[in-house]
Amino acid sequence: MLQPWEGIEDGFKPTDEDHGFIYLMTIENPETKKPNYYIGCKQFWSTTKRPPLKGKKRKRKVVKEHKWRDYTSSSTSINEWIKQGVPVRREILRLVYSQWELNYVENLFIMNCHTAFRDDFLNGFAGFRQGAPPKALREKVKKGLVNFDIPARLQGL
Repeated sequence: MLQPWEGIEDGFKPTDEDHGFIYLMTIENPETKKPNYYIGCKQFWSTTKRPPLKGKKRKRKVVKEHKWRDYTSSSTSINEWIKQGVPVRREILRLVYSQWELNYVENLFIMNCHTAFRDDFLNGFAGFRQGAPPKALREKVKKGLVNFDIPARLQGL
């Protein structure tokens, strides 16, 4: 059984403004008995397109909440170990409010931890092709309402 996500209060419900979160998973490698880490991101919402209603031309857009509470990881190693019964610690490091911010912050944390050079991180790929941030986010950063500081939890790894 999965433990609930750490870093958010029990009963948390994402609002329309919440887009997703950056997470850290910590799991003990069954072979080495040492902790392994994985930094990833998950969206709260999924959007699907449905066929137009009869007599209409525009496709319908349906937004619903992802099953993020039960999400494990995109890492095949972590998912295999969880199936074997290895406990995993799931921590939410930061909530984000746009797709741009989700991609940027995930890659920022991955790069800052130098995961490509470390055997204790399971991140196999860090893809970073990022356009300019949305105007609204740029304004928030200028006003000091948003920062991209690295969480203390990652600085100690």
